[in-house]
Amino acid sequence: FSILYNAWAESSYGEKLSVLKPSIHNLHADSGGLQMVTQAHKLPKGTKNQDNFAIELDKSLKIAPLICFDIAFANTVRKSNISSDLMINISNDTWFGDSIGPYYHLAITRVRAIENNRWIIRSTNDGISAIISNKGTIVDKLEKGKSGVINSGVNIVQERTIYNSYGYYLPYFLSILFLISSVIISACIKQRS
Repeated sequence: FSILYNAWAESSYGEKLSVLKPSIHNLHADSGGLQMVTQAHKLPKGTKNQDNFAIELDKSLKIAPLICFDIAFANTVRKSNISSDLMINISNDTWFGDSIGPYYHLAITRVRAIENNRWIIRSTNDGISAIISNKGTIVDKLEKGKSGVINSGVNIVQERTIYNSYGYYLPYFLSILFLISSVIISACIKQRS
């Protein structure tokens, strides 16, 4: 089998600004496993509605692939995890250089694990690669700039969080309810006066 998954968001610090540097834009899964495909940045942009894919070893295991800075967009990560069991985040953190960027990128990834109650396998070429639990705990990691293999397992969690199920609808609903309640209370106070 063969699947191509394109990143849907370009990072403003790298892909949008530089036409000379290559960047990771898609993940290719075939019988040989998962590969990062590094190409020039003119690859087609992926859509936000791409299907998750199944690993051949177990067709029932659904994986949400999140490429590079896709992990920063909470609602898109939530939508990709509605039908997934696990997240994989592959990133080219070279753009960050020696800045705080790779640590920030890892912190965002930990938040997404908690929001969606999903384990994340994070692989970077120059950042911090890690296995992150659904509680945001870093189970195992390779430090920035280190190469190696992380030999850890992940747990598959079926339960979804309220955020994963409803997204921003709950805060929107509560805001509208608060606004309507405020208008009604205000009208009642004016009527009494």
